[in-house]
Amino acid sequence: VVSTQSTGEVARFQAMGIQTEVVEISEKGPIPIIKLNNAFRDVYGVFVVTNDVDPLLPMRREMEVGVKLAEMCERLQVKHVIYSAVDFVYRITGNRCSKYDGKGEIEYQMRGMGLPLTVLKLPLSYDYLVNTLLPTRQGSDYVFTGIVDSKLDFDAMNYGDIGPVVKLAFERPNIFIGKTIGLTVDRIDISKFLKHIQEIFKERKLTWRYEKLSWKEYQKDKKNNRELATLLDFHCNYAPLRDVRTMQALNPNVQTFSEYVCANQKRLTKLFKLVTPT
Repeated sequence: VVSTQSTGEVARFQAMGIQTEVVEISEKGPIPIIKLNNAFRDVYGVFVVTNDVDPLLPMRREMEVGVKLAEMCERLQVKHVIYSAVDFVYRITGNRCSKYDGKGEIEYQMRGMGLPLTVLKLPLSYDYLVNTLLPTRQGSDYVFTGIVDSKLDFDAMNYGDIGPVVKLAFERPNIFIGKTIGLTVDRIDISKFLKHIQEIFKERKLTWRYEKLSWKEYQKDKKNNRELATLLDFHCNYAPLRDVRTMQALNPNVQTFSEYVCANQKRLTKLFKLVTPT
C-alpha cells in the first residue's frame, strides 16, 4: 500500500502487517511525480485518502493530487485501488461544500478511468465534530454556539476504524472490487453529542449548554461555520441511509461516539480548555 497519509495513519496499517510506503505531498509546489512513480511501481494496491483532521488542502489542489494519483494507478496497472470517499454534496443537494466536493470529483474521475476500484463512503468523523464544535466559556458555563437547530440524527464514526476494512478489501478483491460500501458506526444528533460530553466530564460538575439557531438565523451571520451547517444539513436530510451492521461485520472492534469520548478524555479536556470550578 502506498499512502499519502500522516505517520499516525501509516502506523495503523503497519501494525496490521501491511507493507506501507509514505509519499509526502505538500500543500503547494509540484507533485513529486518521480517519487510517486517509484512508490507505485510493482505495488499490489493503493489506498487513496486525505486526512480529515489536519488542515485540508484547497479543493483544487486536492483534486489535482487525487486525479494524478488515479492516472498513475491506471498507467502502472495497479491491481486494486481503494478510495476513502464521501457523498458528493453538490450533485445531491446543489449546495457547495469544498470539504466534500473535491473528493466527489476525484471519485467521478476514477470511475471514468475504469480502475479496479473499491469505494468506501464515510460519514462525519468524530474527530471533525469535536474539533469543529468547540465550546466557549461564558462565566461558569461551557456553551456550544452557532449550531443549526436540528433534532434529526446523523451517521458518524472514528475514521481510525477503517484500517481493518481496507485490509480485508485488499485480501478479498473478488468480493470488494467494483463495490461501493457506505460505512457508519453510530447515529447521533446535537443533543446526544452534548449528552455524551456532559457524561464523561460529570465529575467536574460543569454546566454545558448549546445555543440553537434556525437555518435562516444561521445564514444571516457570516461568522457562522457555513460548511459545518451544510454538512449537518446534508447528513440529517439527504445522506443515504447506512446500516451499522455493515461496519460491524467488516470490523467488529469499532468505537461508538460515547466510547470515543471516553478514550479521548484527556485530549478533549485540553481541546475544550476546561477549568474545574473551585
